[in-house]
Amino acid sequence: LCYGSDGFANSFLQEKYSRILITYPNILVEPIYLIVLFLQPFQILQWHLSKMHVQQAWQLTTGSPDVTIAVIDTGVVAEHKDLILRQSSDSYDFFSDIDNSGDGCDRDASDPGNGRDNPWCLNSALEISSFHGTHVAGIIAAETNNYYGTSGITQHRNIMNLRALGCVGGNALDHANAVRYAA
Repeated sequence: LCYGSDGFANSFLQEKYSRILITYPNILVEPIYLIVLFLQPFQILQWHLSKMHVQQAWQLTTGSPDVTIAVIDTGVVAEHKDLILRQSSDSYDFFSDIDNSGDGCDRDASDPGNGRDNPWCLNSALEISSFHGTHVAGIIAAETNNYYGTSGITQHRNIMNLRALGCVGGNALDHANAVRYAA
C-alpha cells in the first residue's frame, strides 16, 4: 500500500484489497488500448485510427459521459490543453517509491516527467521525459475539434488519472492498488 500517504487511498484499499486477493488469487490484469481523431493539426500522424477502423466505430458511438476510463501510467500533465477538461476529480498518485518519484503517494497524479530533465530522475535512462501517461490519456480522450493537438477516441471528459510509474518504472503492488482503486 502507499506508505506515508495522506491515508485517502490506503483506507479504501486496506478495506477492500485483502478480500479481492483471497476471492480472486490468480487475477490477471491486461491493458485495453483505445485510440481516435477529428479535425486536428496532427491528424495525419494518427495513422493508427484507420488501422483500427475508428471512423467506422464513431458511426455507432463516440463514447458516453457515464463511463470513466482509468489510465494507470506515469500520470497526466494536469495543465495539458487537450486534457485539462477531461480529468476526473478522483485521480491519485499510487507511486510509493519516493526515490523514484519525488513525493510518494498523494492526490497529485500529475506527470512530472521520467527523464533526466526532471531533477528527481537523474538515474533515468531517458534524457528527455516521455510523458507516456499523458500520451496514453490523449489517445483515449484528448479534446476533440479544438484545432489543437490530436483527438481522443471518446468525446467525453472522464479520465481517472492514476499514477503508478516513476523515473525508472514501477512495482506490481502500486499497479494492483491503482487497479483496485479504479474498480
